[in-house]
Amino acid sequence: EAQTLAKEMTPNSNYTSSLMFGIQWDLVCKYLEVKGKLGTANINSDSSAWGNYSNVERTISSDKAKKGSSWTSITGTKPASSVLLTAGASDDTKKMNIYDFAGNEWEWTLEKTSDSSRPCARRGGDYLNTGSSYPASYRNYDYTTRSNYSIGFHPTLYVN
Repeated sequence: EAQTLAKEMTPNSNYTSSLMFGIQWDLVCKYLEVKGKLGTANINSDSSAWGNYSNVERTISSDKAKKGSSWTSITGTKPASSVLLTAGASDDTKKMNIYDFAGNEWEWTLEKTSDSSRPCARRGGDYLNTGSSYPASYRNYDYTTRSNYSIGFHPTLYVN
């Protein structure tokens, strides 16, 4: 379903959209490490400094920000308390104009895992965990039928 939705995110026929492949996720991680000056540890060991995780406080910078499964408005500073935020709610979670690549929600990819019972990969961690437990580069195996409000996706957009 995520791939179907991602394919429908094109603004017009000049573009093609899709879920990210695992290698694309890895390349974005490397891009953020080098060009975003995050460093290897911020990508592979602990992404708390720039992700929405349970152990960090975030300043809300969007006047359209919402939180939680009830999507109530939020302003000011969000304490470290496992709160799902709308994409772009905080500039603290933006690197190189990419929002929420670390934490907030797990992201489905098209990467196939070696686990036949859980063949799908989700990446980047979520708001319920810490950035040291599930940094941006982390991959987690899951079932094809898994759905949850803590799982989303980052589509890729290609110019045809």
